[in-house]
Amino acid sequence: MHFSWCTHHPISYHSYHVYALKGFGFARCQAARARRFESAQVEVIGRYSKLPEQGERVRDLLEMVPKGASEVNARTKKQVQRRMRPSEIEDLVAGYQDGRTVYELADQFRIHRDTVSKLLAREGVPRRYRILDTAAIQHAADLYRSGQSLATIGQRLQVNPTTVRAAVLKAGVRMRDCQGRERES
Repeated sequence: MHFSWCTHHPISYHSYHVYALKGFGFARCQAARARRFESAQVEVIGRYSKLPEQGERVRDLLEMVPKGASEVNARTKKQVQRRMRPSEIEDLVAGYQDGRTVYELADQFRIHRDTVSKLLAREGVPRRYRILDTAAIQHAADLYRSGQSLATIGQRLQVNPTTVRAAVLKAGVRMRDCQGRERES
């Protein structure tokens, strides 16, 4: 039965009355309170005063860590900014004009394919992809209506099949599914 009779007084209500009934009085009650406080202090200080023992524990924990790479690379790799010399740009343009693809040139010069395209545009080099004119679009639409595939038409017109598809759709032709039936819109 521990009901505190005062928030400042750690002795229970029951203990206080026992002290008071036995004639110990308030002074004895205060002394008991002081003894309890001192024992609590000693307990707290004792828990945190064993520093050499804690040092040994830390040392043991450090020895348990597995041996790995001595250096840790916590940073992410930065992108390398590579400036191309004018002679390299000339080689890039010559390679493109000789028939190499943008992807091949990007691998050769260790730059991104978009950078290759931008450099070619800056140098005024016309791109190889062909945009179909009105007559070619009508021809592609007629070939598609006759049953030829987009890939076959693309090879015949020397363009990508997706270019043929865009041209055929632009001409108003309905696309077929993989079985050759017209698709539902």
